[in-house]
Amino acid sequence: AGGCSGISPTPINIVVNPLPPAPVITQADDTLAVVSADSVASYQWMLDGVMIPAATGRRYAPTAEGSYTVAITDTNGCG
Repeated sequence: AGGCSGISPTPINIVVNPLPPAPVITQADDTLAVVSADSVASYQWMLDGVMIPAATGRRYAPTAEGSYTVAITDTNGCG
C-alpha cells in the first residue's frame, strides 16, 4: 500500500532462544532450594503469589506459612 514493496534490501537475522526449564523446588529441613540449569541468572521467591523483598537467591528459608513459588530468569533475559 502507498507504493511500498514490503521487501527489505538487507537480511535480518533473528535468534530465538528457548525458554528456561521450569524450576524444581526441593525442601531440606527449613530451607527451600531450586534445582536449576547453569543458565539461570536470577531468582525471585514469592509467597502466595507476592514477591518477597530481597529473596533472590537459589535458596530461601521461609518465615511464614503459605504457598511458595520461584520465578527464574536465564542469561538471555527469558523467564
